[in-house]
Amino acid sequence: MANPSAYIQSSRHHVYYFRIRVPLHLQAQLKRTYIRRSLQTKCRRQAGMRCAELLQQADELFDCADSKVADVGKIQWGYEKVDKASGAALSLSAEEPSRAKKAP
Repeated sequence: MANPSAYIQSSRHHVYYFRIRVPLHLQAQLKRTYIRRSLQTKCRRQAGMRCAELLQQADELFDCADSKVADVGKIQWGYEKVDKASGAALSLSAEEPSRAKKAP
């Protein structure tokens, strides 16, 4: 496996992103040349850990893409966030940002 930090980019707002090039022979099937996902962190260390997880998922996607239809939308990292009001753990993913409304 390649070095995960090679796939980390920073936005102009200093949020880190995972970005990997889709192999040429899979670009037509996946209908894209790059896969880019937000790591939703400004911390380089956290970004490295989250990037390693996404890199593993991307490698698995590329391996199975030749044999069947692959869904790029399934590449995402997950984490748990604790709700301050109830103390319950909320499961979030990079594709579903939290939009909790504050009580009046």
